[in-house]
Amino acid sequence: MNDPDRKALRAVRTAKNDYIRRALGSVAAGQLDAAAKHLEAADVAAKVLAANERDRSRLWSVSIGLICVLLILFGMTFRIRNTTVIVHLRTDGLAARLADSLPIATDLVTRSVLLEDVDSVQLDDPAAGVMRGETVGLRGEQVQVRSLAVSSGALLEIEYDYRQLRLFVRDGNIHGRFALRRGVLEVEGNREQAVDVPRRQPPMGIELWAAMTGREVVPARLSLELPDSWELPEISVTAVGFEAEQPAGSGEFRSTIRGGTVTIYESGRVVEMPRGESMDLQLAEAATLVLSDAGGELGVLLRGSASRIASGRQNHKPNYLEFLYHNKRVAFIWTAAGFLWGLLWAVKKSFLP
Repeated sequence: MNDPDRKALRAVRTAKNDYIRRALGSVAAGQLDAAAKHLEAADVAAKVLAANERDRSRLWSVSIGLICVLLILFGMTFRIRNTTVIVHLRTDGLAARLADSLPIATDLVTRSVLLEDVDSVQLDDPAAGVMRGETVGLRGEQVQVRSLAVSSGALLEIEYDYRQLRLFVRDGNIHGRFALRRGVLEVEGNREQAVDVPRRQPPMGIELWAAMTGREVVPARLSLELPDSWELPEISVTAVGFEAEQPAGSGEFRSTIRGGTVTIYESGRVVEMPRGESMDLQLAEAATLVLSDAGGELGVLLRGSASRIASGRQNHKPNYLEFLYHNKRVAFIWTAAGFLWGLLWAVKKSFLP
């Protein structure tokens, strides 16, 4: 509404009130005919104002309707920035970028350990000194993994095939401390070296360092023969993927997923992940990852915030409409805001016409 229209409406309201006051004065003076004329003029002014009010109400109704439709379309089209996910899968392998240089295994008992691309081997026995070689093997009655750590930012690739856990480390190094009871330590390199550990001795402490590796070179490799049931401590990762190149060197990747679910916290959806399903997961920040045995397959439990979560051709990140529908707190806030707006509008209509 432009300024001339507003001025005209104010003039009509003023005239209506003036006619009503004149009618009151005429009635008080006993001039009923004059009072009737003033009331007739006030009625005409009231009808003009009412017609204008209907036009304004119709315009407001249409505008509010369009705004609601646009908001619904916006809520259905655009997705929230990040969503909290809980990924529970069975796989035969994965790749993860480590966020921190934290131990990924402690107090794990195995029967054999094989580490390739080794930089140094340090034994508890001072007489043995420092041994060097390309491949180190520990086999015995009991091999205890006291600690196993990978440097921060390293790319960790994991393969698992019923008790055989294989770790490949790129862009970083690996450091392990082991205790060997009744077995043999074999070091292969320029010359083969072996150390027998009899049963009567206490467990021999062994410290291994794998050389710093790069993306384009052969990664450091560690193989563990694990018991039937095991679980590694929680680790922090900044990226994770569930694909493997098969056959190696072919340039073709396939999904390593064997089944499981993905729970989307903001929408309450539980997405089934069938065998061989591809998943595109992009983490918004460091997430927690727990690995364990899942009936001969690699069990994965991942909790974190994702900027993208999709499987197949479906994007599972909730849109704003789903988010508002399932988030009762946000819905309550918007409902309260709408109620207060309506209340204030009613007060304005009643006291500020």
